[in-house]
Amino acid sequence: MFQYATARALALKHQTNLLADSRFFRTYRLHSYLIDRFKTVMSEADAANLNGLVLPPEKRGVQTAWWALRNRGRLNCFRERGLEYHPEFESLGDNSYLHGYWQSEKYFRQIASLLRNELTRPEPVDEANREILKEIDSVMAASLHIRRGDYVSNPKTLKVYGTCSLEYYAEAAKHVADRVDTPPTFFVFSDDPTWTRENLKLPFPMRFISHNSVADPSLDLRLMSACKHHIIANSSFSWWGAWLNPSPDKIVVACRRWFADASKNDRDLVPEDWVRLAAA
Repeated sequence: MFQYATARALALKHQTNLLADSRFFRTYRLHSYLIDRFKTVMSEADAANLNGLVLPPEKRGVQTAWWALRNRGRLNCFRERGLEYHPEFESLGDNSYLHGYWQSEKYFRQIASLLRNELTRPEPVDEANREILKEIDSVMAASLHIRRGDYVSNPKTLKVYGTCSLEYYAEAAKHVADRVDTPPTFFVFSDDPTWTRENLKLPFPMRFISHNSVADPSLDLRLMSACKHHIIANSSFSWWGAWLNPSPDKIVVACRRWFADASKNDRDLVPEDWVRLAAA
């Protein structure tokens, strides 16, 4: 979603077509290619007429030199160098290929309203989600997301990201409760609902949401974005659940350090008007 939002902003700036290079997802196993669940405005690059342009290789190596020779500078491949915002992005022209994560709203906040329309699922057609949306609308709803999954099961991923502690969620919930007029109800989302039910204890009403299929997380994203306030994990999933809420009055709490690896720069990842609390 970050990649789409950033590329969409650049394409709109130059009034040109947006093409998506999804070759990487042919072998990606963590989750499927889900951006097509939304009202995106783009086409697949490998099925489009590129007018002589050549897509760069999926991985750097010997093929990179071969591509550079064939490309002859016609396609500008702009690679992200770290996670901070790169102001050089603003000077990119047409025929640019973006390679990176682009995890900062600074790349696309000028088209925030358009993106919130394109990246928000329509009202759900199934009764269960319709009822939850009604419930969210009837209370002081705050989403709370706990990310575990490969953050816990994969030692390499755990070393990079770490997880937000239960103490963080308790402090974040108190922060929200102290700043709203009506006691909040926390709608809890997680990729590990059993662990979350057994371990998350808050002195506030909680509604654990676990009925939607993991094969279509956009349904949970829709519910999260409908909440009035948000407590997010160090996860792009809950980042978007909070960002898609257009309310200027929302409270969003994020962890102070996004990464367990202190060498990674997260200064541009969290919007400036969100609150950051210690994660452990």
